[in-house]
Amino acid sequence: MKKIAAYILLMLFYACSVFAEPLSRKDVPEPLKPWIGWVMHGEKDVDCPFAYNDLSKTICRWPSKLNLSFQKNSAAFSQKWEVFSDEIRILLPGNNKFWPQDVEINGKKKPVVKRKGLPVVFIKEPGEYTISGKFKFDSIPEWIKIPEHTGLLKLSIKGKEIPFPNMDNQGKLWLKQSGKDKKAGEKEKEDKLQIKVYRLIRDEIPLLLITRVNLYISGKHREVKLGKAVADNFIPMRLKSDLPAKIEADGSLILQARPGKWTIEITSRHKGRVDELHFEPSNGFNVDEEVWVFEAKNHLRIVSI
Repeated sequence: MKKIAAYILLMLFYACSVFAEPLSRKDVPEPLKPWIGWVMHGEKDVDCPFAYNDLSKTICRWPSKLNLSFQKNSAAFSQKWEVFSDEIRILLPGNNKFWPQDVEINGKKKPVVKRKGLPVVFIKEPGEYTISGKFKFDSIPEWIKIPEHTGLLKLSIKGKEIPFPNMDNQGKLWLKQSGKDKKAGEKEKEDKLQIKVYRLIRDEIPLLLITRVNLYISGKHREVKLGKAVADNFIPMRLKSDLPAKIEADGSLILQARPGKWTIEITSRHKGRVDELHFEPSNGFNVDEEVWVFEAKNHLRIVSI
């Protein structure tokens, strides 16, 4: 009997993950609820979002803005994290040469361990955490290592805020700007966001909606809630973005924006049978341009527009 109940529950989870929306624990049939803990025992990261391009990988941590303040011989940092799983390691700013000290998680001091030469703290269970710490040095370093998942950054040096921090693709934050960089930063002070949206409706089974969002961003690093990126009655399947981004339960797209030109692509599928579709401009987006394209599959059915 135990094996049968466990098998049914496993098949139920599998079917829902492949063919429908994820099944929440409250929606599991009552006779099977007592078996949830037993079936899921030893399964890690079950509540973590999947990576957009690989369903075998999950993303179990989501950072907010990293605040860094440098003085002549010291620096302080703080950052909020949302953790979705048990036993998560969080990478901190710094390296062997500039090791974080007096590190606290939600106001309580925690040890920092070394992992592949980098400073790491250990978090036991899901939740929201604020991690803070300090650095000490003889003089401000030329650069400092920043955690790879960090998208937003607020930097100040000797009391002066740096509106356009210089962080390269290797995660190095360069703290000493050239004169040319300073002049460029002085010219670009205004926070601007230009959005163009292109939606491709592909009449397959199931019907697919591929949304491409082109972003032109200037100004400071900031978190932006762009509005509803996933249409009603559609389920997101893939998210491709060079910026840290996530889709909320209501379909809203949130990203950690920094200056540059960026493209975000979202692939979603319709929940069920489709008899008609109506053009509805993006809800919540301040869109400069939006184009819809329909790709017919006449061997499947004939559609009139």
